[in-house]
Amino acid sequence: MRKRVDLTGQRYGALTVVEYAGSDRHGALWLCRCDCGNNKTVHPLDLERGKVMSCGCRRSPDLTGHVFGRLTVVRRAGSRRGKSIWLCRCGCGNEAIVSAVSLNRGVTRSCGCLVREGLNLAGHVFGRLTAIECVGNNGKAGKHRWLCQCECGNEVLVPSDRLRSGETRSCGCLKADTSAATGRQNVIHGGYANGSKPDYPAGWTEEFRELVRARDGHTCQICGAPQNGRAHDVHHIDYDPENTVAENCIALCSKCHGHTNGDRDYWRQVLQAGLPALA
Repeated sequence: MRKRVDLTGQRYGALTVVEYAGSDRHGALWLCRCDCGNNKTVHPLDLERGKVMSCGCRRSPDLTGHVFGRLTVVRRAGSRRGKSIWLCRCGCGNEAIVSAVSLNRGVTRSCGCLVREGLNLAGHVFGRLTAIECVGNNGKAGKHRWLCQCECGNEVLVPSDRLRSGETRSCGCLKADTSAATGRQNVIHGGYANGSKPDYPAGWTEEFRELVRARDGHTCQICGAPQNGRAHDVHHIDYDPENTVAENCIALCSKCHGHTNGDRDYWRQVLQAGLPALA
């Protein structure tokens, strides 16, 4: 059997060999410490051929100082399952460890405070309903239920997801009133009725919309769904089609775009705060 060469103390790129770490089916393994502070086990041939020169940190761009929603990146905090992770300071003062993938994709944009704020529906208006207080979970589905006061005077319990999506907008009186009416208005994006489309400015082109989709990584900024086949919609955050600038537009899948026609005040506040997704 070939005698094992002792690599202890040798450097390969950013890696310093610490000690022999056993073997796997491909051969010997050596424990190495990276200059960034992380440890990594590496095969000797990968070290000698220059195939592995760091724990992986050198492949990751430096995010220090970058801002993602409420998070400001302070420093690299190592890696987790092969992905770089970063120490971030939230605008509320808390700190959080977040992966570069979650930051770059917009999945995580706060320490969690945005989600907590978004889940408090007290005082929000959803159609004819005003949320009064949370009365616990629906045991079957595990969803929060809210006691709501309807404009007609009735009270009703509604799951939070049905309020946010616009599926439930009254105690039931709205459906009855609508059925009695001679024609039903179809309120669409921008607040136009009877299916009429708003007059968009000249800048509202497919090229502009594709620039917004590309900026958002062709990913829905609420649920995180990637674009697949059908191009994502582009939504005006303030619901004003005349305000067609990139900072006021966001890529959404068709399902989430429909949800934003629920409680517009709620969604406007959430999207302006930079929150990408709510459960």
